[in-house]
Amino acid sequence: MKSILHQLNLGKINSGMDLYATVKRDNVPLFRMKCDSFLDQFMRSVYQNFSHGYIDGYWYGRGHQYRELEDNGGWTVQVVNNGQDVRVGRTSGSSWITEGNVAVVGGVQGITGVNGTWKTAELDPETPYPFRMVNRAYIIIENLGPEVTGEWIPGTGVIYTGNLGIFHHNNNGYTVPKNWGAVVGHSDKAVHSRDLALGNIWSYGNLIGNISISSQITDQESSKFTISRPFTNNSGEQVALREIGIMSYSQNQWMLLARDVLASAVQLAQGSTLSIDYEVVSNIQNFTQDTDTGGTNGGWTRRFITLMRLFASNHSSAEYYGAMAMGGNGSALALNQYQNNANAEGWRYGVRLGTNNKYVSMTDESLNPDDDNVNGIENGFGDNHLVHSGTHFGDFQTGDDYAQFTVERYFENKGAVPIEVKEIGLFGNGSTSTTMTPSLFARKALDANDQFTIQPGQTVKVGFLCKAFI
Repeated sequence: MKSILHQLNLGKINSGMDLYATVKRDNVPLFRMKCDSFLDQFMRSVYQNFSHGYIDGYWYGRGHQYRELEDNGGWTVQVVNNGQDVRVGRTSGSSWITEGNVAVVGGVQGITGVNGTWKTAELDPETPYPFRMVNRAYIIIENLGPEVTGEWIPGTGVIYTGNLGIFHHNNNGYTVPKNWGAVVGHSDKAVHSRDLALGNIWSYGNLIGNISISSQITDQESSKFTISRPFTNNSGEQVALREIGIMSYSQNQWMLLARDVLASAVQLAQGSTLSIDYEVVSNIQNFTQDTDTGGTNGGWTRRFITLMRLFASNHSSAEYYGAMAMGGNGSALALNQYQNNANAEGWRYGVRLGTNNKYVSMTDESLNPDDDNVNGIENGFGDNHLVHSGTHFGDFQTGDDYAQFTVERYFENKGAVPIEVKEIGLFGNGSTSTTMTPSLFARKALDANDQFTIQPGQTVKVGFLCKAFI
């Protein structure tokens, strides 16, 4: 069986969705940098919202508390149990920290080796430093005592928790990471796709300003928006900042979506302000005005970036039930709230094919863009139709410097005439209400070398590899 697979990128220059950051000190630009793209957790959220199903290893922190280690006699960071372990949290009481299988400690000063991401033994049996929760008042990081030095400076540091596991998209919209904002920290630890937090978030003396998100700007070749946030040093001394990132704050989610290490530390004096402008941009790969001469072109289109901006800018409890959904297996979307919706026909979502290779524009809303009455090849058994199978999602794969998954579909020609395929599209639900709207998220226009024919009686598998590069 013939199999066709094209790639949709995140993190490649001028080739899909990407990230750039402008770093300013006291409103004076210091540098603009190409970022390390989105992390494993962001890609898992895309996978889960596309498939509307289940994925293991997904961060769930809804309703979890972000606690500052206050200087009030009730909080402590200290070596305990005859120098064997480290305790972080309240010295008494209970219910100050939410249960989870991951704990993040950052910004602790004076005692070294405590800042980081810690996991339970149940989650990671091989971790040398498992943590356990005690009465939801504090955590014990086992075996860490001999590795730390110094004494905690009271009032410095934060702790928050989350869970890694299997969580499905339900009526509370848990899997949509909303309310994106920049974060900054001190660590120069190399970026890893599976990072769950900054290496050492800046907390003490950090006056964090409001998040602002620009309008979306779109032309034929690109679509973009900017996430901005200032951070003012009120610690009383100079601080060195070495890492930045993007975090989702919706409903106390605390999900890290992106992380970058700066080429050199930015020194920030008392009273000075560091500002981060993250630009989220999608570019058409191999943009051309003529596919036949310029070659295969395409990528993520405006509607996909529109949804990204919507999620990024929304800090309410709005429920995005089926946003981005592509239906999964079967002929109709398996979503109870859409079962009576006229647009809930599964073949309209996921991978679709067309016969027009006009170059891809960021503003494309359909396949066959020259004809408003045609949106690709329709589902059916007759001539010039293709039988569309259900949308299939391949296993989620991740490594040190990538995260990826496939979206694929089988197409069978039951008619008597061959069908020449010149374009491939990816459709998802572009609505955030209970009204389904099949929207074009990505399109590839194929040159002569990439075009293919589906003969009568033939079945072809066609799909996209969605891949984030770190």
